[in-house]
Amino acid sequence: MLLTVDIGNTNTVLGIFNNKTAIKSQQLAYPIKEKSLFYDILFEDLSQHETRIKDLFCAFRISTVTTRTADELAIIFSNLLQLVNTVDEIDAVAVSSSVPQALAEMLLMLRRFFRVDILVADYTVADGIEIFYNTPQDVGPDRIVDVVAAKDLYGSPCIIVDLGTATTFDVISPAGDYLGGAITPGLVISQDALASKAAALRHVRLFPPDLVVGRSTTESIRSGLTFGHASMIEGMCSRIEKELGTQADLILTGGLAKTMLEILDRRFAYEPWLTLHGLKIAYDKRYGRK
Repeated sequence: MLLTVDIGNTNTVLGIFNNKTAIKSQQLAYPIKEKSLFYDILFEDLSQHETRIKDLFCAFRISTVTTRTADELAIIFSNLLQLVNTVDEIDAVAVSSSVPQALAEMLLMLRRFFRVDILVADYTVADGIEIFYNTPQDVGPDRIVDVVAAKDLYGSPCIIVDLGTATTFDVISPAGDYLGGAITPGLVISQDALASKAAALRHVRLFPPDLVVGRSTTESIRSGLTFGHASMIEGMCSRIEKELGTQADLILTGGLAKTMLEILDRRFAYEPWLTLHGLKIAYDKRYGRK
């Protein structure tokens, strides 16, 4: 089995892949759902998502804490893998990280406890995809891996919208090359900035209200953050398509994607495990894994 690890600014997402479809694997996952919640870590039910990824066994999401040591990470990982009875089944590991200070301890732990080949993603994993960034090394590994996954699943042209700490747009041309994209503050950053800079405003729960026109300060903030972000996403995609000269497949991913999915007027494919799939594709190509 392949263990994939995506270290983000807010969350670290773990995925376990095998060489079979996920249908049989999911049946094993249901009995442990409540037990994994006991560990205060969300076990994601893969069956409820309409995804084109078919060989993901299970996925977990934990908080990214840059001060965790390799030993602390080992405890977390071993507990999670024991929950799904895969602690002795991992024979390959792939990692991407947008948090350099968290990567070192993660790699120390992985190399100590998993004596297997470990792929650390960078721009070179975009095998067969030309990168049009002025400096390819500057592209975040997670963005490159998303492009690899999106091209594999949806072809081209394609726009990937990743809603995490930042909201990023990544663009695959009709020819299948990576053109670049855009980066904007994400929902949480926007809310933090609003609350810290405006004395009369406060943090609210990040979900859309019933109406765009809020009837209270809380509803108004929620409306501005969610509906405003949705309008920004759709507007940016339209501008990108205008530059491309054609419509593109639109993919939504990231930890906050589900919050936005139902209020977007345009149709977006929802792929919560896009980065994990990209890591798998990259590993398979690099090491010839079948």
